[in-house]
Amino acid sequence: MFPPIILNRLRGTNSIILLIGAVTFVIGCLHFLLQSLSLSTGHGSGSSLDVLQRLYSKSDTQCLDYNIDDGQFTTSHVRFNCTGNRENAAFVMLVRNSEVHDARSSIRHVEDRFNKNYGYPWIFLNDLPFSDEFVKYTSSLVSGEAYYGIIDRENWEMPEWIDRKKAKASMQSMEKQNILYGGSESYRHMCRFFSGFFYKHELVSKYDYYWRVEPNTEILCDVPYDPFKYMRENQKKYGFVISLMELYSTIQTLWPTVQNFSTLHPEAIHKNNALGFIVDNEQNITSGGYNLCHFWSNFEIAAVDFWKSEAYENYFTFLDKTGGFYYERWGDAPVHSIAAAILLDKTELHWFDDFGYKHHPFTHCPERSEYHESGRCTCNPKENFDNNQFACKNQYLRVNGDLELPDPIPPAKLRKNSIITY
Repeated sequence: MFPPIILNRLRGTNSIILLIGAVTFVIGCLHFLLQSLSLSTGHGSGSSLDVLQRLYSKSDTQCLDYNIDDGQFTTSHVRFNCTGNRENAAFVMLVRNSEVHDARSSIRHVEDRFNKNYGYPWIFLNDLPFSDEFVKYTSSLVSGEAYYGIIDRENWEMPEWIDRKKAKASMQSMEKQNILYGGSESYRHMCRFFSGFFYKHELVSKYDYYWRVEPNTEILCDVPYDPFKYMRENQKKYGFVISLMELYSTIQTLWPTVQNFSTLHPEAIHKNNALGFIVDNEQNITSGGYNLCHFWSNFEIAAVDFWKSEAYENYFTFLDKTGGFYYERWGDAPVHSIAAAILLDKTELHWFDDFGYKHHPFTHCPERSEYHESGRCTCNPKENFDNNQFACKNQYLRVNGDLELPDPIPPAKLRKNSIITY
């Protein structure tokens, strides 16, 4: 019999020997497996380590092949690292320091539903320097790089040609009418910035595509393909999720201004445009009235070079010189939408109907059953804004001949200030 102290040491030694033996066995099995794999993949001359490196190489990873037209994918729960196949694209968020937690929520949704497989960079823009807290809390969530930029002061203030007294009087009048953001000067700065300057910012201008993300938004469906790649391969310039009517009281002179632009710059108007989305009864720009339909631009995936084009630059400059961003409350959504409808080929527009998206108070939820039966989406199709009487889904679908011309929107609806509150 061994003394207890010696017995305990022997037991410990046996445990160590068994552990070493088990590890050796696992390593041997792994080596055998990798050697077999190298032979089966035609890499018989490489070592096991070479094969292991190839298996986890980002540049060699195959991304999920997904057919956007039929909505089917058989590997819905398989995740691929596709960072080696990225487009020249980024996410863009205009956000205040005080919105840090709303920003974090949006980042988490986008990362979980899509970007954790790709690692696209994030660009955060602010008219003031970002706080250390904002940088710390947001950079910890992104799978790619995070960039933080300050907007040039001249792009976030009234230009010199604006009559400030007239602008202030307009804001006070709109505020008395309870028009949303009617009395806000900063909101007007934001609309003008997104209409004519964000794509010129040094952090944004180097990219080919961007995906605009707002604080406090939700992505309600997995995105099992790269929308940036889809845009490039299918020659798309502007993508959206929700379309709806604008408040007439905020843009009363916008359409007449666009009509004047089209008269002075007929060369800018694309012959195969999507005018049918914004003008009813197949009328032309000068004779037709604006039906208020626009793409809700708090979500947009678009080509940066569209905004940089000569046609759009002339369009924005013409609108900007009239002062409508401040004398009224022209939003970047109708400004972008009208431009996309008349300056682009209609085939360059894309509706991301397969995206689930929510930004208060509206939700887009795909209605096709396969999106929900597969587990891809978690939203309620009954809450889909597309079926709302003020949605513009039908106006968009008719552009490509998918629907007959809907009845014109009654003038009373066009001019009612309380149509939609958002």
